[in-house]
Amino acid sequence: ERARHFLAQLVEGSESSAITATVVSGESAVGGGSGPNVHPPTTLIALKHERLTADEIEQTLRSGSPPVIARIADDFVLLDLRTVNPQEVPELLQAVLVLDT
Repeated sequence: ERARHFLAQLVEGSESSAITATVVSGESAVGGGSGPNVHPPTTLIALKHERLTADEIEQTLRSGSPPVIARIADDFVLLDLRTVNPQEVPELLQAVLVLDT
């Protein structure tokens, strides 16, 4: 539900159609430590851009303020809202909308 709402806000705030975003099923990347092989199911937002590569999108997001940490799979930049505090969603939305120029 959060991912679909985020996509609706992205479409509403978009000034062009440079960004394509879809909701896809996936797995969260939990990381090392006590759970290196734990990958709980999640819903991801998959981003593509008409001119930028996935690496360029990821670098732009990472170098923004605040930095957005995403991952890349199959030439899509993946955002996992499970890792985003609901109060941070407006900042994330603005960071993605910067790509729409």
